[in-house]
Amino acid sequence: MGFLNGMGSHDILEVIKVDLSGLAVIQHHVVTERCDDYAKRVMSESGWLTECLPTAANNSSIRITPVRQAHPFSTGADIDIPHAEFLFAANKMTGAWTVSELLRHVTAVEFGGRTFLKGGYHRSFARISATPTATVPSAVVALASNASVVLPVPTQPAVSAALTATADLSPFGRRAAVLRDFFTDGLFMDVNLRKRRYQLQVRSTWVPVDDA
Repeated sequence: MGFLNGMGSHDILEVIKVDLSGLAVIQHHVVTERCDDYAKRVMSESGWLTECLPTAANNSSIRITPVRQAHPFSTGADIDIPHAEFLFAANKMTGAWTVSELLRHVTAVEFGGRTFLKGGYHRSFARISATPTATVPSAVVALASNASVVLPVPTQPAVSAALTATADLSPFGRRAAVLRDFFTDGLFMDVNLRKRRYQLQVRSTWVPVDDA
Protein backbone atom coordinates (compact mmCIF):
# COMPACT_ATOMS: atom_id res chain seq x y z
CA MET A 1 0.00 0.00 0.00
CA GLY A 2 2.92 2.30 0.68
CA PHE A 3 4.21 1.69 -2.84
CA LEU A 4 0.81 2.41 -4.38
CA ASN A 5 0.36 5.57 -2.33
CA GLY A 6 3.72 6.76 -3.57
CA MET A 7 2.58 6.24 -7.17
CA GLY A 8 -0.34 8.67 -6.78
CA SER A 9 -4.11 8.13 -6.80
CA HIS A 10 -5.36 4.54 -7.11
CA ASP A 11 -8.45 2.43 -6.39
CA ILE A 12 -6.86 -0.22 -4.12
CA LEU A 13 -8.36 -0.23 -0.61
CA GLU A 14 -6.30 -2.97 1.08
CA VAL A 15 -4.77 -6.41 0.61
CA ILE A 16 -6.87 -9.43 1.63
CA LYS A 17 -6.36 -13.20 1.72
CA VAL A 18 -9.07 -15.22 -0.01
CA ASP A 19 -9.94 -18.67 -1.31
CA LEU A 20 -9.46 -17.99 -5.01
CA SER A 21 -11.78 -20.82 -6.04
CA GLY A 22 -14.69 -19.23 -4.18
CA LEU A 23 -14.50 -15.83 -5.86
CA ALA A 24 -17.53 -14.96 -7.99
CA VAL A 25 -16.64 -14.31 -11.61
CA ILE A 26 -17.61 -11.56 -14.02
CA GLN A 27 -15.55 -12.96 -16.90
CA HIS A 28 -16.68 -16.42 -17.97
CA HIS A 29 -13.71 -17.54 -20.05
CA VAL A 30 -9.95 -18.07 -19.79
CA VAL A 31 -7.31 -18.91 -22.40
CA THR A 32 -5.68 -22.04 -21.05
CA GLU A 33 -2.44 -21.46 -23.00
CA ARG A 34 -1.94 -18.20 -21.11
CA CYS A 35 -2.70 -19.97 -17.83
CA ASP A 36 -0.06 -22.60 -18.61
CA ASP A 37 2.50 -19.82 -19.12
CA TYR A 38 1.73 -18.45 -15.65
CA ALA A 39 1.59 -21.78 -13.79
CA LYS A 40 5.24 -22.05 -12.72
CA ARG A 41 5.43 -18.36 -11.85
CA VAL A 42 2.49 -18.35 -9.44
CA MET A 43 2.95 -21.78 -7.84
CA SER A 44 4.98 -20.57 -4.83
CA GLU A 45 4.00 -17.84 -2.37
CA SER A 46 6.94 -15.65 -3.38
CA GLY A 47 6.18 -16.16 -7.07
CA TRP A 48 2.55 -15.23 -6.57
CA LEU A 49 3.46 -12.03 -4.70
CA THR A 50 5.95 -10.99 -7.37
CA GLU A 51 3.57 -11.68 -10.24
CA CYS A 52 0.26 -10.59 -8.71
CA LEU A 53 1.08 -7.81 -6.21
CA PRO A 54 3.92 -5.99 -8.00
CA THR A 55 5.73 -3.17 -6.23
CA ALA A 56 7.70 -1.96 -9.25
CA ALA A 57 6.65 -0.46 -12.55
CA ASN A 58 6.98 -2.68 -15.63
CA ASN A 59 8.88 -1.62 -18.74
CA SER A 60 7.80 -4.01 -21.45
CA SER A 61 8.98 -3.31 -24.98
CA ILE A 62 6.52 -1.79 -27.45
CA ARG A 63 6.67 -0.86 -31.14
CA ILE A 64 5.16 2.39 -32.43
CA THR A 65 4.23 2.90 -36.09
CA PRO A 66 3.20 6.48 -37.03
CA VAL A 67 -0.02 6.77 -39.04
CA ARG A 68 -1.06 9.74 -41.20
CA GLN A 69 -4.18 10.18 -43.30
CA ALA A 70 -4.74 13.00 -45.79
CA HIS A 71 -8.53 13.06 -46.24
CA PRO A 72 -9.78 13.87 -43.69
CA PHE A 73 -6.44 14.91 -42.27
CA SER A 74 -5.50 13.00 -39.14
CA THR A 75 -2.40 11.73 -37.41
CA GLY A 76 -1.85 8.96 -34.94
CA ALA A 77 -0.01 5.74 -34.26
CA ASP A 78 -0.47 1.98 -34.13
CA ILE A 79 1.27 0.74 -31.00
CA ASP A 80 2.04 -2.99 -30.76
CA ILE A 81 1.94 -4.12 -27.12
CA PRO A 82 2.73 -7.52 -25.54
CA HIS A 83 -0.56 -7.76 -23.60
CA ALA A 84 -3.78 -5.84 -23.11
CA GLU A 85 -2.94 -4.06 -19.85
CA PHE A 86 -1.75 -0.77 -21.40
CA LEU A 87 -3.27 2.72 -21.50
CA PHE A 88 -2.66 5.80 -23.62
CA ALA A 89 -2.89 8.51 -20.99
CA ALA A 90 -1.66 11.95 -20.04
CA ASN A 91 1.06 12.28 -17.42
CA LYS A 92 -0.45 14.51 -14.72
CA MET A 93 2.96 15.84 -13.74
CA THR A 94 4.31 16.74 -17.20
CA GLY A 95 1.15 16.96 -19.32
CA ALA A 96 2.74 14.68 -21.92
CA TRP A 97 0.80 11.77 -23.41
CA THR A 98 2.43 8.41 -22.84
CA VAL A 99 1.84 4.69 -23.31
CA SER A 100 1.59 3.38 -19.76
CA GLU A 101 1.73 -0.25 -18.66
CA LEU A 102 -0.64 -1.05 -15.81
CA LEU A 103 0.71 -2.69 -12.66
CA ARG A 104 -1.50 -5.74 -13.30
CA HIS A 105 -2.44 -6.55 -9.72
CA VAL A 106 -4.82 -9.44 -9.18
CA THR A 107 -7.82 -7.55 -7.84
CA ALA A 108 -11.14 -8.36 -6.18
CA VAL A 109 -14.16 -6.19 -5.47
CA GLU A 110 -16.95 -6.56 -2.93
CA PHE A 111 -20.53 -5.95 -3.98
CA GLY A 112 -23.95 -7.29 -3.00
CA GLY A 113 -22.54 -9.50 -0.25
CA ARG A 114 -20.12 -11.23 -2.64
CA THR A 115 -16.45 -10.94 -3.46
CA PHE A 116 -15.82 -10.87 -7.22
CA LEU A 117 -12.58 -11.45 -9.10
CA LYS A 118 -12.06 -8.27 -11.09
CA GLY A 119 -8.61 -8.66 -12.64
CA GLY A 120 -6.17 -11.57 -12.90
CA TYR A 121 -8.30 -14.43 -14.21
CA HIS A 122 -5.52 -16.31 -15.96
CA ARG A 123 -3.11 -16.08 -13.04
CA SER A 124 -5.81 -17.12 -10.56
CA PHE A 125 -6.82 -20.08 -12.78
CA ALA A 126 -3.14 -21.07 -13.00
CA ARG A 127 -2.76 -20.87 -9.21
CA ILE A 128 -5.76 -23.12 -8.63
CA SER A 129 -4.50 -25.56 -11.28
CA ALA A 130 -1.13 -25.79 -9.50
CA THR A 131 -2.63 -26.28 -6.01
CA PRO A 132 -3.07 -29.87 -4.74
CA THR A 133 -6.72 -30.98 -4.84
CA ALA A 134 -7.07 -31.36 -1.07
CA THR A 135 -5.61 -27.89 -0.42
CA VAL A 136 -7.58 -24.63 -0.36
CA PRO A 137 -6.10 -22.41 -3.13
CA SER A 138 -5.78 -19.33 -0.92
CA ALA A 139 -3.78 -16.27 -1.90
CA VAL A 140 -3.52 -12.58 -1.17
CA VAL A 141 -5.12 -10.18 -3.65
CA ALA A 142 -5.69 -6.44 -3.85
CA LEU A 143 -9.18 -5.34 -2.82
CA ALA A 144 -10.27 -2.56 -5.16
CA SER A 145 -13.08 -0.05 -4.95
CA ASN A 146 -16.29 -1.40 -6.47
CA ALA A 147 -16.98 1.92 -8.22
CA SER A 148 -16.06 0.38 -11.59
CA VAL A 149 -18.31 -2.68 -11.22
CA VAL A 150 -21.27 -2.71 -13.60
CA LEU A 151 -24.40 -2.73 -11.45
CA PRO A 152 -27.13 -5.27 -12.21
CA VAL A 153 -30.03 -4.03 -14.31
CA PRO A 154 -33.43 -4.49 -12.57
CA THR A 155 -35.54 -7.05 -14.39
CA GLN A 156 -39.28 -7.34 -14.85
CA PRO A 157 -40.99 -9.51 -12.16
CA ALA A 158 -41.80 -12.32 -14.62
CA VAL A 159 -38.22 -12.41 -15.91
CA SER A 160 -36.83 -12.24 -12.38
CA ALA A 161 -39.01 -15.19 -11.31
CA ALA A 162 -37.84 -17.25 -14.30
CA LEU A 163 -34.20 -16.56 -13.50
CA THR A 164 -34.71 -17.44 -9.84
CA ALA A 165 -36.29 -20.75 -10.84
CA THR A 166 -33.10 -21.70 -12.69
CA ALA A 167 -30.83 -20.39 -9.91
CA ASP A 168 -29.70 -17.52 -12.17
CA LEU A 169 -25.99 -18.04 -12.88
CA SER A 170 -25.42 -14.42 -13.94
CA PRO A 171 -22.81 -12.46 -11.92
CA PHE A 172 -25.48 -10.83 -9.78
CA GLY A 173 -27.90 -13.76 -9.75
CA ARG A 174 -28.82 -16.07 -6.88
CA ARG A 175 -26.07 -18.55 -7.82
CA ALA A 176 -23.30 -16.57 -9.44
CA ALA A 177 -20.59 -18.63 -11.12
CA VAL A 178 -17.37 -18.94 -9.11
CA LEU A 179 -13.85 -19.85 -10.16
CA ARG A 180 -14.13 -23.46 -8.98
CA ASP A 181 -16.86 -23.93 -11.61
CA PHE A 182 -14.14 -23.66 -14.25
CA PHE A 183 -12.88 -27.02 -12.97
CA THR A 184 -16.24 -28.82 -12.65
CA ASP A 185 -17.14 -31.17 -15.50
CA GLY A 186 -20.40 -30.18 -17.12
CA LEU A 187 -20.10 -26.49 -16.22
CA PHE A 188 -17.53 -25.58 -18.87
CA MET A 189 -16.56 -26.50 -22.40
CA ASP A 190 -13.32 -26.27 -24.37
CA VAL A 191 -13.34 -24.23 -27.56
CA ASN A 192 -10.62 -23.35 -30.05
CA LEU A 193 -9.96 -19.61 -30.26
CA ARG A 194 -8.14 -17.58 -32.87
CA LYS A 195 -4.75 -16.44 -31.58
CA ARG A 196 -4.61 -12.68 -31.10
CA ARG A 197 -2.14 -9.92 -30.43
CA TYR A 198 -2.83 -6.51 -28.94
CA GLN A 199 -2.47 -3.04 -30.38
CA LEU A 200 -3.29 0.46 -29.17
CA GLN A 201 -4.66 2.44 -32.11
CA VAL A 202 -4.40 6.15 -31.35
CA ARG A 203 -5.84 8.80 -33.68
CA SER A 204 -6.09 12.59 -33.61
CA THR A 205 -8.19 14.65 -36.02
CA TRP A 206 -8.23 18.33 -36.93
CA VAL A 207 -11.71 19.69 -36.23
CA PRO A 208 -12.78 23.36 -36.68
CA VAL A 209 -14.60 24.60 -33.59
CA ASP A 210 -16.72 27.76 -33.48
CA ASP A 211 -15.16 30.36 -31.23
CA ALA A 212 -18.20 31.89 -29.54
